[in-house]
Amino acid sequence: MIYKRMREHLNTLCNRRVLELFDQLPRGKGVRAKLIDIIAKESGFELAVIIEMIHLASLLHDDVIDSASSRRGRSTINSIYGDKTAIIFGDILYSKAFNELNKFDKRIVDLVSKSVVDLSIGELQDINLGFNCLDYNYIDMITDKTASLIKATCASAGILVGLDETKLAKYGKNLGLVFQIIDDILDITSTEDILGKPVMSDFKEGKMTLPYIYLYYFTDNQHRLKVLFNQDIDEEDQEWLYSSLKKYKLIEKTKAYADKLAKDGIEALDGLPEDIQKELSDIMIRLVDREF
Repeated sequence: MIYKRMREHLNTLCNRRVLELFDQLPRGKGVRAKLIDIIAKESGFELAVIIEMIHLASLLHDDVIDSASSRRGRSTINSIYGDKTAIIFGDILYSKAFNELNKFDKRIVDLVSKSVVDLSIGELQDINLGFNCLDYNYIDMITDKTASLIKATCASAGILVGLDETKLAKYGKNLGLVFQIIDDILDITSTEDILGKPVMSDFKEGKMTLPYIYLYYFTDNQHRLKVLFNQDIDEEDQEWLYSSLKKYKLIEKTKAYADKLAKDGIEALDGLPEDIQKELSDIMIRLVDREF
């Protein structure tokens, strides 16, 4: 239903090419739409459509930045039609989403608009992160890049139905952080078949994530770590990375941090309706324990 409604919005642009591109987009998991549905029920449907459209736009741009050839088992728009088409199509989705967003309460417009600014700043920070970053620099970056839109999603849904937006914003922020940190872990511990991309892709593509930041400060061979960073490493080097992370129990350290964020996020829901607390708590728990 979300994608059908999104397509209806795009159909008003009277451009067949836009619809053709939309039909080829890899479909997301709809996490943000699910959060809105839990919090605001049917009254949040249109907001969910807009938020998911914004999220899709951000992924189009993200794929260009990462030179990604696939997402969720499907070829990306940039890999098929080139970066220019992907960027412009992303801009179209953003613009149409904000055009529809203007019909909402000003507080919601402000929240979502600011989250997209933060998301873009996070992308800029991500590009510039390297071995000079500390763990709190990384957390600041993913707070903007990954958590900002989820935070705004939850808070906006709360505004729609008169629930405490501050509590929901705290939950949404932590959910976004947990989502990214678990992704960091799975990039190392999962398999290519499950991930849909080679393991340790983040490190090979020059992306510093929390486990590697920890490793930089634990290892006695920082030089080797720097040399391997952003390189197409062989099996021997990959095994050295994995064994080093295992030696210092850095996967466990990263997971423990995600667990704490999850716990704090769930506790922030105290005082909200019990059914909403339960469903949102379940999502957080499943996110922490996911294997893909």
